Amino acid sequence: MKSILITFSILLLTNFVFSQNVGIGIATPDASAKLHVSSTSSGLLIPNVTLTDVSVAAPITSPATGLLVWNTNVSVTGGTGSGYYYWNGVSWTKLATEPVASNINGDVKHSFASADHSGWVKLDGRLLSSLSADQQAVAATLGFTGNLPNATNKVLKQNGAVNNTGGSNTTTIAQANLPNVNLTGYTSFSGSHVHFFQDYGYSNQGTSGDSLDDNAGLTPSDITKDDNDYHPTNTSGSHNHTVTVSTGGSGTALNIENPYLTANVFIYIGL
Repeated sequence: MKSILITFSILLLTNFVFSQNVGIGIATPDASAKLHVSSTSSGLLIPNVTLTDVSVAAPITSPATGLLVWNTNVSVTGGTGSGYYYWNGVSWTKLATEPVASNINGDVKHSFASADHSGWVKLDGRLLSSLSADQQAVAATLGFTGNLPNATNKVLKQNGAVNNTGGSNTTTIAQANLPNVNLTGYTSFSGSHVHFFQDYGYSNQGTSGDSLDDNAGLTPSDITKDDNDYHPTNTSGSHNHTVTVSTGGSGTALNIENPYLTANVFIYIGL
């Protein structure tokens, strides 16, 4: 009896080893499948692992490219929660869990999401080498070199070459920006002239409107105070006057930024 069981086991093992394909739940597996699993009431359970960082192979040692696992860690570093992840040869990449058929490489969107997700990559100026090989290839077709565009503190506009950046949130008014108008005021004199001043000084008794030299040779007892005496100053000929008027400004730039709602900008370049 024991010899019959041993012989039967050897036959089954031999059939399994030399079989071109293996069927589970099906007597005749499809010729194109190395492993054909068939069931109408159960599914295929992929091994569950806990990934801590998508850039680290652990807990699997030397994973083969294309290896598929189910990640149970919802807070995996660099990833987007639990789900199916495959090893792309460098890091773990999450399989898309939402329809992406309508997304076209180069599509841009705003989102309150803070990290890459489902083929959407944040435009934060990072090195293209930090992306997957497939994403780098798509980025190259879009004209990106070296780094992703950086959309931080920028608005999108359609004008000129794609991926150009420019503009500023502030501006400074220069003289050329002022309107072309004539300002009226006092000009300086370029000819010979004198100035008059009221000195409330002392002059010869009984005389008004005296000049500055009226008191020459007089003693204090000979003169009295005159309350309305205007005198001209000496002049040395033609001269000008310079008047400086301060505007009180400090060169502060104008804020021309419109009211805004902050969101992150993403571009679709696939997984």
